[in-house]
Amino acid sequence: MNKDLGDVETKALGSSIGDGHANTVLILSVQGEGNYAAKICADYEIIEQDML
Repeated sequence: MNKDLGDVETKALGSSIGDGHANTVLILSVQGEGNYAAKICADYEIIEQDML
């Protein structure tokens, strides 16, 4: 739940292998900016030896 928006319905219901990206895109498009799991994961990057 995005504390700024409250409990919103995202329709991110994919439950098959490979649905994760589409679910994340739906969640981000509905909730936008904020501090919530899907946004944190989508923004996460590992940089090692100056390479992404």
